Amino acid sequence: MLRRRLLGAGGDGVRRLTVPTPATEGLFPHAGQGDTRRPGRIRRSRIENVGSGHCESYWERERRVEDLPLFRDVARSEAGAATLYAVTDDQPARSTRWREFIAPQGYGDELRAAFRLGGTTWGVVDLMRDRSRAPFTPAEVKLVRAIAPAVGAALRALATREAAMSSSRLADGGPGTALYDDAGMLLSLDGQAELLFAEHYGPVIHAPDAPVAHVEY
Repeated sequence: MLRRRLLGAGGDGVRRLTVPTPATEGLFPHAGQGDTRRPGRIRRSRIENVGSGHCESYWERERRVEDLPLFRDVARSEAGAATLYAVTDDQPARSTRWREFIAPQGYGDELRAAFRLGGTTWGVVDLMRDRSRAPFTPAEVKLVRAIAPAVGAALRALATREAAMSSSRLADGGPGTALYDDAGMLLSLDGQAELLFAEHYGPVIHAPDAPVAHVEY
């Protein structure tokens, strides 16, 4: 029902849900620290209806380009939610993200919100509406704000549970083993190495045509 209300029956908008946990720095307030002034990291996201090849540029733009509104600004704001049309006075072309990312994919307005609990941001969402539809209304922004604490609580439970499980597995294991070639490319790793990499740098990601072998010792 909420999806239909915000994005339409055809799902013609974009939904992006991000859970911040220790992996990639600097995009919005850090999860789990109770302080929305500190930069955060990203581990996982759910993305729908975004053209291929846009994910990396999306986050690079978020990190490097001053724009309206950025996730960090939304998370630090009193409302915790904002629409692009509202912050640009119905002039979305003032936004670099709209000109280079949103408009070329056929979208119009954008609604961003932070899932906060107390002083901590546990995730963010980015909703983009098809250009043929009307911009997001104040009532729709109010609806997203109303569900934000419940979503934040669920994301906190997920993040803290995964952190506890990871710490337990790391405590039970010894050193990990990873094999690299002469060019520094990762060729194989065992389960403990993958846990150690994930703990410090986020999940091991590799190209589909160059799979990393997982080995058991």
